[in-house]
Amino acid sequence: MTRYTLFMIFLIVMSGCQSDVNEKQFYGTELIEFEKITADFNAPNFKWGYLNINGELAIEDKYDDLREFNEGKAAFNHNGLWGYLNKDGSIFLPARYRTVEEYSEGIAVVRDLNNKFHLIDHNGAVISDSIQYEKINKFLDGKALIKDSQRYGYIDKHGDLIIEMDYEYATDYNGDFAIVSKNRKQGIIDTNGSIVIPLKYDKIWHVKSGMIRYKNNGKFGFIDFKSKNEVFKQYSSATDFQDAHAIVNNGNKYLLIDKSGKTTHLPYSLVDHGGQGKWMYALDASFGFLNNDGSILCAPNYDLVMRYREDRAGFAINDVWGYLDEKGQIIIPPRYPIVWDFVDGYARMIGRTGFGFINKNGDDILPSAYMEVRDFSEGLARIQVYR
Repeated sequence: MTRYTLFMIFLIVMSGCQSDVNEKQFYGTELIEFEKITADFNAPNFKWGYLNINGELAIEDKYDDLREFNEGKAAFNHNGLWGYLNKDGSIFLPARYRTVEEYSEGIAVVRDLNNKFHLIDHNGAVISDSIQYEKINKFLDGKALIKDSQRYGYIDKHGDLIIEMDYEYATDYNGDFAIVSKNRKQGIIDTNGSIVIPLKYDKIWHVKSGMIRYKNNGKFGFIDFKSKNEVFKQYSSATDFQDAHAIVNNGNKYLLIDKSGKTTHLPYSLVDHGGQGKWMYALDASFGFLNNDGSILCAPNYDLVMRYREDRAGFAINDVWGYLDEKGQIIIPPRYPIVWDFVDGYARMIGRTGFGFINKNGDDILPSAYMEVRDFSEGLARIQVYR
């Protein structure tokens, strides 16, 4: 064996050892916390990995926990600590964090063992270091919700406070708006933190189809977002607007209401949000779907239904599940004991031998041979394999 070969072997061994040291090396209070976490951690009997849509094990099942891929990165857990993987299975950031958020808008929010937060960009570089709050959510629309001492505010992508922590409750931004609360009353602020809907409602929801649903003194109503005027404010229950219509209840019957306030009586025992502009309804304890204008999409022939997602809705007959297409026709006959929504073109199901996936035509693209599966995200699904 040549000196060059010996030298290369030495480098490989040392770099491997150094990687292992880097992943586990802590000092001071972090070392104390590391020892506590690993001592209390109970590793699962079956490890987690990722499948691709061909049913191949794309990333080995060797992790204690995993999250979905987002922006090419996914959180993984090892011995109770979190890091990030690349889509080829290589480690992007080692498992040395107490908590992590999914990558969003090119930024990861991580919390170290000293309970300090750090913002890390898509290249692994630290944007902002040692931020001290109780909680930082992932970034949405350029802002992250923060919490400290029961107060909420927002930071920007540099970690700078841009909306003061004046609120006793707040939501993530949804587009240009967020819901906030003071003195137990809710309203809406814009991206500058200016109040656009006064904080005077017991409960308020985000803008949908140009209308805002609210509740005050036990009654539901709506705010026309363009005019900021309250309308239709006398109902005992209400859904958000879907396109041109919403469903309301005046205490004894369901009504379809449009944005002019015109109502149409719906003679059903239940009407609710059905997804993708449709309404689910019940008649004599059987379920079907209505179009947005209240006309019947499919008759109430089913024991249970799921809301539409990706042009498919699950339905059950005698505890066996299948799917309807966007026209309300059966496209996948009932044959599964449990099913889930379609996500990225595939739906989870339970077959005779475990969890698996089907496509929108009902083809078993992955056999039901796994202990646990989660939805596909960016072409990969996290799974637990029987070993």
